[in-house]
Amino acid sequence: KSFFLLCPIRFYFRGDLIAAWAGAKITERWESFFSLRVLLNASF
Repeated sequence: KSFFLLCPIRFYFRGDLIAAWAGAKITERWESFFSLRVLLNASF
């Protein structure tokens, strides 16, 4: 019984980790893209 209760918790926790990692990757990409835009705007 406890195994079946722990399984979804582990699954959700893993999903949260993947979502957080994906979110960090997306924000990292957006930040680098934004800084690149700022650098391009500053050069012109």
